[in-house]
Amino acid sequence: MSTAAYADKENLGTLSISDVLLRPQFTAAPLGVASRGFTIGESSLAVKWDYENVFSGHVRIGSEDLVAPPAHFTKDVNSNQLTMVEAFAEYNHPYGRFRLGMQPIDFGLEGSKTEGDLIFPRSLLFERRVVGLRDIGFGYYIEYNNFYTEFVIHNGEGGNTVDNNYWYTARWGYKGDRYELGMTGQTGRTNPVSTKDSGDLLAGVDVTQPEWWRLGGLYFSWRPKRVVLETEAYMGQLVQSSTSRFAAGHMDVGYEFLETFSTHLRYDVLDPNLNVNNDGVQRAALAIVFANKSRNSRLILMAAHDFNEGRKADDQYRVIWSLSPTQLPSSF
Repeated sequence: MSTAAYADKENLGTLSISDVLLRPQFTAAPLGVASRGFTIGESSLAVKWDYENVFSGHVRIGSEDLVAPPAHFTKDVNSNQLTMVEAFAEYNHPYGRFRLGMQPIDFGLEGSKTEGDLIFPRSLLFERRVVGLRDIGFGYYIEYNNFYTEFVIHNGEGGNTVDNNYWYTARWGYKGDRYELGMTGQTGRTNPVSTKDSGDLLAGVDVTQPEWWRLGGLYFSWRPKRVVLETEAYMGQLVQSSTSRFAAGHMDVGYEFLETFSTHLRYDVLDPNLNVNNDGVQRAALAIVFANKSRNSRLILMAAHDFNEGRKADDQYRVIWSLSPTQLPSSF
C-alpha cells in the first residue's frame, strides 16, 4: 500500500480552532446592575472537527451570558462563569443543514448574529432573557434562491430539560445583495416544576401554574455602502387562566465615516405587560467604533440612557474591546 493511500485511509478529519473572540468590557452603571464593573463579556473559544466538509462537531466555551437561559426558568446567570455554551454535531447535505445538540437558537435578526458581529450588547429582548440564545435540540436550515427556512425544536430551558416540554423556534426570510427581510416565531409550554423558583414577572405570569408562551414578529435589514439600518418588532402572548401580552423591538442605524471609524444609534423598547401601565423600558444608545482596517479589532465606546416608565431613569457607559483574529465581522 502506498504512503498516500495509507494516509487517505487513516484520514479522520481535521480538528481546528474555528473561532476566537475576546470581547472584555467595563460597564459603569447604577448600583445593583448585574453587569456593572469588569466582565469577560461575550468572549468565547470554539473548536471544530470537520470531515470532508460534510460531517462536523462544534464545541464552544464562554460565559453563561452566551446561553442566556430564559427568565421563565432561572433567576440569575453569572457573567464571569465559564461553561460549555455549544456542543453539537452538524451534517451538511444538498437538502439542508442538520444539527443536534447544544446549539444557537437563531431568533430573529439579532439572535442569528454571532457575538463577533455585535456592536451594541444584545437588545432588551435578550438582555432580560425573554428569549434564550442557545439550547439543546434538533435544528434544520435550508436556503434556495436567496429564500431560507430555519427551525429548532429544543428543550426551552437553555440546557437539559426539567419539565419534559419542548419549544419550537423558526425563521423564514429572504436575503438580497444589500438587504434582508423575514419573520420569526417561538412557542412553548412550561410547568411549575421548572418555573416555581424563577421569580419571573413577564406578562404578569404566575410561576406556580402551567404557562404557554407565544412570540412572533418581523425583521428587516438594509445595508447600502456606508449605512446600516436594522429593525425588529415582536409581540408576545402568555396564556394561563387569562391571556396577557408583551412587546419588544429595536432599531439600529450606523454610518461609516472612514474605513476605521463609524458611529451607531439604537432605540430599544420592551413592554413586559401591555395590560399594566408604567412598567416598560425604552433605551436610547450611542456607540462610537474605532477599528483596524481588517475590522478584527474594534474598540467600542457606548453610552445608553434608559427611560424606565414609572421609575428613575438609568444611564450606563461601556468600553468594549472586540478582538477576533480568526473571524472578521460581517459588518462595520
